[in-house]
Amino acid sequence: MTLSSIKTGFATARSHKKIILIFYLFNLMFALALALPFRAVISRFVGNSLMGAALADGFDMNFFFDFLNKNQPFLSGYMPFVFFLAILYWLIMQFFTGGVLATFMGGDKYDRELFWAASAKYFPRFVRLILFMLPVGLILLALQFAITGVERLFWGDDPYEYITYWMDWGRVALRGAAILFFFIILDYAKIQIVDKDRKRVRRALGKSIVFSFKNFISTFAISLLLSLVGVAVLFFYTFLADALNFANLAGIIGVILLQQLYMAFRMFMKLTLLSSQVIFFNGRVR
Repeated sequence: MTLSSIKTGFATARSHKKIILIFYLFNLMFALALALPFRAVISRFVGNSLMGAALADGFDMNFFFDFLNKNQPFLSGYMPFVFFLAILYWLIMQFFTGGVLATFMGGDKYDRELFWAASAKYFPRFVRLILFMLPVGLILLALQFAITGVERLFWGDDPYEYITYWMDWGRVALRGAAILFFFIILDYAKIQIVDKDRKRVRRALGKSIVFSFKNFISTFAISLLLSLVGVAVLFFYTFLADALNFANLAGIIGVILLQQLYMAFRMFMKLTLLSSQVIFFNGRVR
């Protein structure tokens, strides 16, 4: 059922091009809000110097540190702006998620009134859900210390170097799995809220924890497989971007188009994940 949920999720996400467009335009707006002030400062700093031409051939670490040293006033004001935009971005994403889930659970057709009404309806509950999820997240992250306990139990305070090496990798893997499972519980809690129109967020969270653990292999596999697809495409995107020549107009246009395609793909994968989770959830509880 895991692969069939992902397959159907791809098809469902692909059929909702209007929602993909909404997500894309929203992300483009935030990307421009972040990039334009930074670009203006870099353009003023570089000007028409030879350094500007040199940067077209690749990143220069000396230029980077020189830029940081000479633009401290801008950076001190820019970082709070970035933090504010990050919080605002997260809030708007929570807003949109309610409309997406209601659309996927209500049928295959996009309904503008349903989307925006559900976005507004479930937004306060999703924000409260995040607050209730914080203790769950701390518990999941604390699981990595179990590896430290095993290391101390079997090899003492001074284990062999290769033991420390593999234990460190074990902690990294467990930390990554804990973060992924945190978002799995969060997503299924949102599905629980939308499915039953639950107003008691804690009850929805409890139901999500039970559902996620009861179907651990499938819920984890759906998120992991789609995450791996996203990572693979990111590496491919980075490779193509590095291969393009920034020194000519065609290369610059190519990078811009590639960036936009990657941004649209990320939004598509976000919808695919939510759709796959909804399909899997419906298949288990219906």
